[in-house]
Amino acid sequence: MARTFIQLIEEAKNFNYMEPNKLKKYWDNDDYFFKAISILINEPDLLKATEIICGWFPPLVMLFKGTLKRYMVYCTAMNQQHKN
Repeated sequence: MARTFIQLIEEAKNFNYMEPNKLKKYWDNDDYFFKAISILINEPDLLKATEIICGWFPPLVMLFKGTLKRYMVYCTAMNQQHKN
């Protein structure tokens, strides 16, 4: 069964975000999105605003869900790199 938007957010809270190890001028879109997600999932007011916006424009839910999944993969990879 597919996870809901809220389930993915709750799951994403369990991941440890680490900024990319490069100057910001070299960041790509995902680098900025992942930083924003790390802030969003830990700020209840921003999270509520995101839910409201997704309610106004439901296709955003699919975009957020895909980005949350990539965020979790990114966090896993960064944390594995950091351990080595």
